[in-house]
Amino acid sequence: MAERGTAGLTVRTIARAAGVADGLLYNHFADKEELLATAPRAHVVTVEQDLGALPDPGAETVEANLRAYLAHSLAMHQAVLPAFVGLIGQPGVLARFGELDEHGENRLTGYLRGEQEVGRIAADARV
Repeated sequence: MAERGTAGLTVRTIARAAGVADGLLYNHFADKEELLATAPRAHVVTVEQDLGALPDPGAETVEANLRAYLAHSLAMHQAVLPAFVGLIGQPGVLARFGELDEHGENRLTGYLRGEQEVGRIAADARV
């Protein structure tokens, strides 16, 4: 995906890159949408790992941490958005991608709640 984007992402392309028969992929995925959604998810995970860790609540200052979260978010979007352009016309794949989200809560929201717990952000602040 980093090399070719998602416009030409097909089951056949993935199978060829993996060195397996097309049909073998369906032993691991329910359908084409799940398979094609898993590839961008893996790309996002790789990009996140390359960007490094985000600061924990209580580290540095809240302002510095928010700047770090903003820089991380911008770098993430810059790295992954081009890959998703080809998926705009595949709403089924995009829907399946959304179902694969492992984080549940937005990372920034989780960070802000953590800052509330350590008392650096008001407990009644809307995060």
